[in-house]
Amino acid sequence: MPTTDLRVTIQTLRAKGIGLKQIARLAQVSLFTISSVASGRSRRVRRNTAERIRTIRPVRAASAKVSAWRSRRLVEALVAEGYSIETIRARARLSRFVMSRLVQRQLRVYVSTQSRLAMAHDAMTT
Repeated sequence: MPTTDLRVTIQTLRAKGIGLKQIARLAQVSLFTISSVASGRSRRVRRNTAERIRTIRPVRAASAKVSAWRSRRLVEALVAEGYSIETIRARARLSRFVMSRLVQRQLRVYVSTQSRLAMAHDAMTT
């Protein structure tokens, strides 16, 4: 089967934070196969391989990284309400290192960090 649509599928999965190794593991194919399709080196794959790749659902893993923009906005909103960075950090159960990187304009954070900040924000504003 041609790999052009599979390349788009793999790009979509990667944009959702799923790495090539994880795609290979979920599709039960070799990393070399996934890498070859993603880079365009491979022009054809078996039909069952293509189906296994297509069946992977792009769900963000807790270990995936996302833009830190939303996380910074949540922290800024809480600071504007009078909470200290240390209080926010403690409520979100984040390490000092993670919080300092976020405040220092880190570009990407883990999904789990963003989720913790969102839960802390909800708890502190309601």
